[in-house]
Amino acid sequence: MPEFKDAAVGPTEAAIARHLVELVRDGDTLQFGVGGVPMAVAASLSAHRRLRLFSGMLGSGLKTLWHSGALAPDARIVTGVLLGDSSLHALAPQLEQLWLTDVRHTHDPEAMGRIPRFIAINSAVQVDLWGQVNSERTNGVVQAGAGGLPAFAQGALRSEGGRLIICLPSTARAGQVSRIVPSLDDASLCTLPRHCVDAVITEHGTAQLRGVSMQERARQLIRIAAPEHQEHLETTWYEMARRL
Repeated sequence: MPEFKDAAVGPTEAAIARHLVELVRDGDTLQFGVGGVPMAVAASLSAHRRLRLFSGMLGSGLKTLWHSGALAPDARIVTGVLLGDSSLHALAPQLEQLWLTDVRHTHDPEAMGRIPRFIAINSAVQVDLWGQVNSERTNGVVQAGAGGLPAFAQGALRSEGGRLIICLPSTARAGQVSRIVPSLDDASLCTLPRHCVDAVITEHGTAQLRGVSMQERARQLIRIAAPEHQEHLETTWYEMARRL
């Protein structure tokens, strides 16, 4: 099988992971994919116990969680795709709990909804001050499809104690562009409406969005934006809020 090289974990990914693990409880069922943030999250969850995995794709974070003892030893590990290096390929046949299945199950909101405390962890291109999520389009160019994000969002909403968490760096282009934006514009796409997201995390902290007012949502999202972009966000939100 071809090997997949995991993304490097830098300071930004490590900081996001530190905030994220505060929202994960022992015994939760997690959905996440591949990349620097999932790798950092897996390492940060090594002290957790009885975690379960239900995901469309898993990478080397599976190996990290298994060897740390964080996973429930008798719980089924459900995924559709494994991407990793030779050490992950060597581990997979030894995991009797591993169940590779197709997208009709891994992306089925009803199946996720039957899982208590299903925590969906996903990334995005932008989040605006309303809580809307763009995970598809940058500067008017479509970078990807919606993928499994809408399905995982629906599953988390249906799950008792479930949550949808969006993780993203606060900036792009070496800090020149804020990824927390006032409002998604005609160069973006709304992958998820504002009622879907429970929490947004950047390297600067966590914005808890569930059950709070529009003003509080904006306040929390501005707080986790990069400091150099906060003044612009505050000024723009003030003008937007005056017209509500």
